[in-house]
Amino acid sequence: MKWNRGAKPAANAADSALSWIRAQPARRLDHEHPRSREFYRTLRARAESRADRCARFSLGGWIAAEMAANDPSIFSKIVLVAPAGIRPPEGEIKDLFTVPALIYLRESVRDYASSPEFSALYDGGTSPEQYEAFEDARAETARLAWQPYMFNPSLPHLLEGTANNPALIVWGRNDQVVPISAAQVIRSR
Repeated sequence: MKWNRGAKPAANAADSALSWIRAQPARRLDHEHPRSREFYRTLRARAESRADRCARFSLGGWIAAEMAANDPSIFSKIVLVAPAGIRPPEGEIKDLFTVPALIYLRESVRDYASSPEFSALYDGGTSPEQYEAFEDARAETARLAWQPYMFNPSLPHLLEGTANNPALIVWGRNDQVVPISAAQVIRSR
C-alpha cells in the first residue's frame, strides 16, 4: 500500500485526526469538551453526507470506533488500522510526550527508511510551520486524551453494540505505538 502522494494538509481540525473524542458511559459524547462537541458534529455531518464506509488509522481509528460505538448505524463497514482507544492487556501505548514528534512518527512506521513517501514528508527536516503543527497536535492530544492516556476504559464495552457491523482490524505484529494485544480486545467484542 502506498501513501497518498496527492494528499493536502488538513484545513482545520475537522479534517484531521489530531483532535480527539473520548466517550464517557454516563453522558453523551458531544458534551464532554466544547472542542470535541464541534468536532463530533462536523464529523457526523460529513459521515451523513458521504458513503457510510470508513477507514482510519491510529488516533483517527479511535475517533471512528467511538463514533461507531455511539451510533452503530453511522458506518456500514469500518476498517481500523492499529487504532488507539483500547487499553492493551499486554504492553503499553507509547507515550508520544517522551520523544520528539519526528522520532514518534518514525516509530509509527515499520521501516520508515525504505519508504520514499515518509522520507519525502519528514526526512528533509521540519519547517517551522510543520514543527508548530506537530506541537499543536501534541497539545490537543494532551488536552483530550491524557487521563487515562490514549484509551477510553468504556470503549470495549461500548463496542459490544457494534458486533453485527462488518469491521476489518489491521495491525502490525511488531507495532511500536499501540501493542497488538489491543486488537485482541477489539476482536473479542
